[in-house]
Amino acid sequence: MRVLLAEDAQGMRKLISTMLQGMGAQEIIVAGDGAEAWNELGKNDVDIVLTDWNMPLVNGLELVKRVRGSAEFSDLPIIMFTARAAKEDVLTALQSGVDTYITKPFTPQELSAKIKAVLNRRGRTAIQRIFSEIAQITRKDNFPLVLIGEANAHPSQIGHEDNRSTANFLSAITSAVQRVDDRMPDYKLGYTVSDSTSDLSRLMHVGGDRVKMLIISSNLPGGGINLARMVSLNKHGSMRIFVACEDASEMSDKERDQLERLDVSVFERQNMFRDNFEQLVTETIVAAMSEDTLSELPSPTEIRKRIENDVRNMVDMPVLPQVYHDIMELDKDDDSDIHDWVAAVETDPLTQAQIIRRSRSPLYGFKGEIHDVSKAVILLGKNTVKEVVASSAVKRSVEGIEEQGFVIEDYWLHSVAVGITARIISFIYDEEKWTARNKKDFEELDLGEEAVVALEEARLWEKFAFPVDQLDPFIGGMMHDIGKVALVQCYPGIFPLIVNEMEAQKWNVPMFVGEGILAGGANHNLAGRVLSESWKLGSGISEMIESHHSPSTSQLFAQVISLADFMSGCVFPYPKNSSYPMASFLEDTSLSASAKEPPEINLNFGDQDETQEQAAEKYDGLSREEAIHYFLPQTTLNTAGGDLNALIQIARLIKPTVSRITNEMRKTN
Repeated sequence: MRVLLAEDAQGMRKLISTMLQGMGAQEIIVAGDGAEAWNELGKNDVDIVLTDWNMPLVNGLELVKRVRGSAEFSDLPIIMFTARAAKEDVLTALQSGVDTYITKPFTPQELSAKIKAVLNRRGRTAIQRIFSEIAQITRKDNFPLVLIGEANAHPSQIGHEDNRSTANFLSAITSAVQRVDDRMPDYKLGYTVSDSTSDLSRLMHVGGDRVKMLIISSNLPGGGINLARMVSLNKHGSMRIFVACEDASEMSDKERDQLERLDVSVFERQNMFRDNFEQLVTETIVAAMSEDTLSELPSPTEIRKRIENDVRNMVDMPVLPQVYHDIMELDKDDDSDIHDWVAAVETDPLTQAQIIRRSRSPLYGFKGEIHDVSKAVILLGKNTVKEVVASSAVKRSVEGIEEQGFVIEDYWLHSVAVGITARIISFIYDEEKWTARNKKDFEELDLGEEAVVALEEARLWEKFAFPVDQLDPFIGGMMHDIGKVALVQCYPGIFPLIVNEMEAQKWNVPMFVGEGILAGGANHNLAGRVLSESWKLGSGISEMIESHHSPSTSQLFAQVISLADFMSGCVFPYPKNSSYPMASFLEDTSLSASAKEPPEINLNFGDQDETQEQAAEKYDGLSREEAIHYFLPQTTLNTAGGDLNALIQIARLIKPTVSRITNEMRKTN
């Protein structure tokens, strides 16, 4: 609370100042008369004025009339105190515009009660003003827009005494916008306030290039700093982003440096008043509107370049161990000597131990103890060794990641499950075409009879006839989501925001859609391709990573991985506690995908005249039977034969195998 105290008696000024300090006043500005008080009011932002009646030069009544006659200070709370206790004096004071009147002498308790009552009453008035002026935004509007993200920014919450600082902060910003608006008749300004990261993301989409300022409090639920990072990825050139924090100490130097690199400005709330905001809004809006036309949003190509640059320039970019690259090189040669495989494994003690542990599994039927890595490699075979090495390499590359909600084990299990599923559905279920290596692989899968029959009938290996000798389905499954690792490493805080958005959508849309809602062109597909190139995984893997959620008709490898992701995502989903529709289908055999497909996914949220609320409602009320259509690309479904329910049935039948092998690999690692 910042107080302007106008009192000519020095002793009384000291006494009241002591009372105010005991109430927790942050700043007390004192004046010896009404003229001095009026002067100080023009130089300082205050929350309340306390004034004596009888003062020299300009008395309290004249001061009150000046304040109430000013458009700038007309709603400022005022308490008058004096020794005059007559009824007509009280009436005169109230008619002049004071909020309440207190007679001398008074106790600290009396003064505190009066101040609380006035601030609460005025606070409610300010709240009404703030929210009554919020712009109703649609795509057909063209006025510049200021978006404000603030915790507890809801009329039902903001009026509480504990949230007075929030009300003051919002009042300072919004009144600054309105004052600038009054001075710039050629540019009608608007603002809107939200306490939800999801709502702000939608407002960004709806507002488009008209959003000139985004002011986000660091305490915004879901992560204000995180949202600022996300928005910076695909903002248009004239837009400025600000993060308001309570104190500079709540943010590390690393966080500040990263925000600066992303062109996000940081300020302390306690140092920002209405005049500061007015100057900030003026500079931002005038600069943005000085051009003949509104600045354009970045093109997909520009967004791509931003993400590529950020991922490539990560200081702590994950790396794959050398043993992975060595084994992949050996795997390219069908005639490679098994002893070379053993030698490659022996260069990496951790991989060596994992290979030995895997060979001791009852799955391979060897009853004796195995301590020698060469025996283990021979027993497992090249395919299994390759899978152990690949799965271990991916897990080791992400072990150092620390991010809220990003559980490494769950991410890794999902990747393994997709890899195993991809191997199952791309396998040639025709014994006449088997090699000895194929036979060993089939035996290891140990599929149930019903599953084998269903896969034989579906003949998916013929429909998805990609070159298996060049593109490994298990490796594809292991690597398909590495873009999530890149996003988490490059943009700390992004993952919890995405999860919040998915929860808001009731898990009825895939994660890449949640990413798109938050950050437009920033998604794990693109980030994954960049990381894949850094890892030198090859063009086929890189292309699959970027396109597996929207493969073309010719991208058969990407289609296989998209189908595997669809089938296995519910066995080991990511995040673990998500509730994607597929889980319901595997648990309830009576469920069938609806013939009625849901609305087309539109990351721009609707038509020209559609509000963000209307656009968001489009996805509400979807049944599981409808929503499941979102999780399998249409090109993949067409290639597989067009029968979604048949694919769901195959997923049900292979689930035990996927679960068993994935858990076996978990024990190894």
